[in-house]
Amino acid sequence: MRIKNIFTTLLIGLLTFTIISASAQAFGYHFTKEGKKKVRLKFEQVNNLIILPITLNDTFELKFIVDTGVRHTIITKKSYIDSLTVYYGKKFRLTGADKESYVDAQLVHGLKYGMRGVEALHQTALVLDEDYFDLDNSLGFPIHGIIGMDLFLRYTVSIDYETNVMTLTEPERYKMPRSYKAVDIELIQGKPYIESVTVLDNGRTMTNKLLIDCGASLSMMLDMNSDEGIVLPEKFVHGTFGQVLGGHLEAYLGKVDFVGFGNYAFTDVVTNFQMPFWIDTVTNSNGMIGGGILSRFDVTYDCFRGKMYLRKNRNFDNPFMQDRSGLYIELQGNSFNQFIIADVITGSPADVAGIQTGDVILRCNGKPFKRLSLDYITNTLRSQPETTVRLTLSRNGDEVDVKFKLKDLI
Repeated sequence: MRIKNIFTTLLIGLLTFTIISASAQAFGYHFTKEGKKKVRLKFEQVNNLIILPITLNDTFELKFIVDTGVRHTIITKKSYIDSLTVYYGKKFRLTGADKESYVDAQLVHGLKYGMRGVEALHQTALVLDEDYFDLDNSLGFPIHGIIGMDLFLRYTVSIDYETNVMTLTEPERYKMPRSYKAVDIELIQGKPYIESVTVLDNGRTMTNKLLIDCGASLSMMLDMNSDEGIVLPEKFVHGTFGQVLGGHLEAYLGKVDFVGFGNYAFTDVVTNFQMPFWIDTVTNSNGMIGGGILSRFDVTYDCFRGKMYLRKNRNFDNPFMQDRSGLYIELQGNSFNQFIIADVITGSPADVAGIQTGDVILRCNGKPFKRLSLDYITNTLRSQPETTVRLTLSRNGDEVDVKFKLKDLI
């Protein structure tokens, strides 16, 4: 599954850092119980993404993706804001990747966010007129917004990807446990960056500045525009790996031989090689590290001391998962129970088997669609090479049976 906010969140982050007072936003947060040192929040985890329930103005409980790649809160479902007594402010027009499409957005003031034991008053958010993130169809349930670095600039934030618990601690009360290792981070425009050593498949060793982005489901992205030494690996595939305003985002997927930071290192890391449509002259970053790597740790973000504290969890040594079919699948339908083929990589096993964009999956290995989940299909398509996959598809009202064997694409 490729989550669509991988690159669109970066675009919004670059556009919004100047529009809201950082101190007012972050320090609107407080624990509801006086004297409390920390609060634990339960979250959902889907494909390495952290999804937190937040009550908006004591009225709606909405689902927000937690994203260190975004400076401020973004609300994607404008209808919820329209029903509240709040005030719209300045308007913005965001231009798409095709330089022609656009979406309008407005600042909204006077919001209140409620979490169990935590609330934030007098908040401002950017509200999109249209939900062009379209995260619902990737995740299979409604996503109403993205909560960014304001939370991390107020508290020391610890994330346990195994128990799905986020702990917020008053910064002056936090002490790093001995079992953790500290890694330096640099805050640029309120977002965390880290230095890493990367070895490409051609043997070139590079030092990269990478955004730490827990709101991206991928493991790693390298920006080929940022350094002429970042080149495609010998083996790669080209296809759709996300959505931006104005159309699908096409990217290259391959591997790097080695990625290291602090005391930790990974090999054979599945990596997106991308030529972003913006030029990042402010941060001079070379890409990002996403949830595919972060979820292998217990992670604490301590922006007050310029540190990130890491401890390996049981996922640390797992191989980096990769699709072996060539399919990009989205969810549609009123109950998100239609599995639509949104893209097929040319020359992949799925392509050779004759699967077409727009086909609807009715059965996967004999299991009917009513018993399927996107996780089941995704894991099936990531099975070992030479595994046979059987699909029954709906195409123009007809049922089509196909089968193919998985193989490594990168």
